[in-house]
Amino acid sequence: MEMLNRLSILLEPDAIKCNIQIELHGDSSLCVQGAEEKLQQVFLNLLRNAFEAIRSDGKIEIVLSGQQEQAEVRIRDTGPGIPKQLLPKLFTPFFTTKSEGTGLGLPICKTIVEVYGGTIEARNVPGQGAEFVVRIPQAPAGVVAAAVSKESAESEQSE
Repeated sequence: MEMLNRLSILLEPDAIKCNIQIELHGDSSLCVQGAEEKLQQVFLNLLRNAFEAIRSDGKIEIVLSGQQEQAEVRIRDTGPGIPKQLLPKLFTPFFTTKSEGTGLGLPICKTIVEVYGGTIEARNVPGQGAEFVVRIPQAPAGVVAAAVSKESAESEQSE
């Protein structure tokens, strides 16, 4: 997913300023079903949350893999992790652990991922911070391009 590479580049100035490394590993040629701008919203939100958790001097690792018909994206950070009792509440609308925020970011991410037939989950990685795992059905590149083109054409016609 070239989109994740572009997001890494977009976030690079903030990463340098905060001394946070962003590493991208795995199969970047994966193609998934769904509108790129919506999936970009999901991954940008997860990456920004990782930045906020780390604050400075840490690492965000993005790992891409394909398993059968699913693409899997893991976003791990070296922040403090998520308290175990809060994990079940993370995707609940208006639940937030931040002093500023609406508590809608993760629920919106979950809705977008589920619309495309995927799943999202959060967990702690012992001694390493938090990890978010997004699984979305894979699609051949031509199908994805056609789906995005169709959505673009439909939105242009409605305007």
